[in-house]
Amino acid sequence: MIYRSGSDTLTIRWVGDLYAHHSLATVSRELIRALAHRNKIQFVLDSTDSPPYPSDSVMEMAVVPTVIHQESWRGYLHAVMEMAAVPTVIHMHDIEIRHHWPPDFTHNDTDIPLVMIQPWEHGGIPAFWIDPIIKHVDQVWVPTSWVRECYLASGVPRDLITVVPNGVDVSTFSPEGDRYPLSTQKKTKLLFLGGTILRKGADILLDAYCHAFSPQDDVCLVVKVFGSDEVYKGGTFDDAFHEAASKPSLPDIEVIDADLTRQEVASIYRACDALVYPYRGEGFGLPIAEAMASGLPVIVTGYGACLDFCDESSGYLLPFSLKPISIEGMAPSPAGFWLAEPDKDALIDAMRTLVSSPEEAHNKGISGRNKIASEFTWEMAAEKAYSSLSHLVTEEKANPTPPSPSHPSPSPSHPSSVATYGTPLTVTGESNTGDSVRIGNIAGSVSDSNISANSRISSLASITSKALNDLNNRVEKLDSHATQLHNVLHRIQEQQLLLLLASKEYAENAPVKPAITSTDELNSWRIGYLETCLQDESGILQNSPLLPVLVVGSGSQNILDHLATKSIPATNIASKQGDSVADINLNELYYAYTSLEASEWRSIAILEGIERFSLEDTIGLIADLKRALIPSGTLILEAANPYYIVTHPVNSITLPAARGSDEAPEERGTRPLSGTTSTEQDSLWIPPTALVNLLAQAGFSEIRVDHSPSLLRYAVLAKA
Repeated sequence: MIYRSGSDTLTIRWVGDLYAHHSLATVSRELIRALAHRNKIQFVLDSTDSPPYPSDSVMEMAVVPTVIHQESWRGYLHAVMEMAAVPTVIHMHDIEIRHHWPPDFTHNDTDIPLVMIQPWEHGGIPAFWIDPIIKHVDQVWVPTSWVRECYLASGVPRDLITVVPNGVDVSTFSPEGDRYPLSTQKKTKLLFLGGTILRKGADILLDAYCHAFSPQDDVCLVVKVFGSDEVYKGGTFDDAFHEAASKPSLPDIEVIDADLTRQEVASIYRACDALVYPYRGEGFGLPIAEAMASGLPVIVTGYGACLDFCDESSGYLLPFSLKPISIEGMAPSPAGFWLAEPDKDALIDAMRTLVSSPEEAHNKGISGRNKIASEFTWEMAAEKAYSSLSHLVTEEKANPTPPSPSHPSPSPSHPSSVATYGTPLTVTGESNTGDSVRIGNIAGSVSDSNISANSRISSLASITSKALNDLNNRVEKLDSHATQLHNVLHRIQEQQLLLLLASKEYAENAPVKPAITSTDELNSWRIGYLETCLQDESGILQNSPLLPVLVVGSGSQNILDHLATKSIPATNIASKQGDSVADINLNELYYAYTSLEASEWRSIAILEGIERFSLEDTIGLIADLKRALIPSGTLILEAANPYYIVTHPVNSITLPAARGSDEAPEERGTRPLSGTTSTEQDSLWIPPTALVNLLAQAGFSEIRVDHSPSLLRYAVLAKA
């Protein structure tokens, strides 16, 4: 069979969340992964979730074969435009599948079959879904037979509804493997995993558990919350579980609210003894199936979605009563909306029975594992999905849809819905994710005799191709400008923070107005300060054997000469008399430090130049020096006093040149602060408080600050 994409490969455009940890994205990822391993099928992915993406999900999708990711769209664009001059109708994909919330039922390109994956948990579907489903959707995939019956009761024709169940990765979710390190020491661990919302029965579970057990019972309720900051934001009982967990008068509760990988979630199932999930409404209940695959018995409401894969042999089914409900902002179909209310007393009895009869519970867990492994894997779900897709493509080829004279209005609920014709092609970059470009369809075929029409098509293709090239160039420039702007803003924020700290210290200490001094005066002060350190009880020679001193920075030769008069062995990292630490190339510093033996140096002095490093490089420098010092070794740092900025107009200030420059030190001089860019100026005027905090975080102690306001300097002495 030759598909619309012009090859013998079925190309599917998949629109929806793909990388998040919630169930919609999980289902999409797993179905794509299972389908992509088939021959002659490939995907074009159009993710609707926002970065940053969880790294484990990205890695799962990165290794999937026959997947064209969003970053490949630009190459696809040019390939399509090259084909546009051919006198045939070209489509980039054969089928579009959408799986996201809220759903988007619009369908501008009626020549491409549209499949919607749309579970539902509240009984009858919303009334405003029915008409667009009938008019524009070729198939609706639902995960369970119960959801299919809800669609049918609402008035959707039977031939549009297909059950494509969810599945479980039974190799990951299995009884064998690591167990999550729970804090509780209780023998029996009951698990609830999911959003702690009303629909999933979190409230009735907390109430029933606190009535069923006491603090003396050897049982703990483990609650892995989910979606509190995303899909269920503002509607959870997370706070109620945290509060209950903090009360010693209630039975043991452990709440886990960390964002976990799939493997970590699987380890939680293995660390527990049963899943308790008294839902009021579910479209499938993926945690139930995952728990069963992990060998856990389940306590669930005996109604609705889970009955496709769960019965009394694998769990405890709770009696229930159906209750009509209303949903804000949605009108019901003739079937109405409803939820199933599980019986609280039955839930209490079921939990007590499970805890008191571990062998029976274990046998139910084995039965559940066998059920999922034999009937509800993702490979089996993909088999049903592929069968439905093949039938749909065959049917569409036999009965092609005539061109539609008009196009429906776009839906404001989805970013891909724009009032233009054709297939959406997302041009993505770091700064323009989600921007959409659309190419108009070239409708109808062109005969050999219709030279004029063919010429117009070729002309249109050429013009559009040039426009796309121009757009790509503009996008690349925007990416570059956005990166530069980000760096500048980061630098401004960093300096603002440090200047605020300096202003605070200035207000508290009110130092003397600084005066310009000579290099000789500065070197004299350095030698005096070093001599004070040598003689002080905190000095580098006290109560320990003689070890070398490492000297870095301006005036290092003067310091070496002075140490020689004391018979103190010393070496330096500096190439010339006037070199400062900032005059040394960063790569040279890195290799110099990595060549040092750990805990080799008794003392390290950095005299002048540290203020020319960025905050990130300063932190790295301090960490390197901490590694090189012996225990109780001494670090001496000297920096420019930021009070000078506070007491002088900014436009009159000159700062040192950027560190790491390839210019010779004597050729640099200084550059003015105002009007400089981040590439010209990378100096950091760091106040004493900020430097002390950095040293303390690096593990230094006995930190002492000595000021010399008249010399515009301060020095810090710290013990490793």
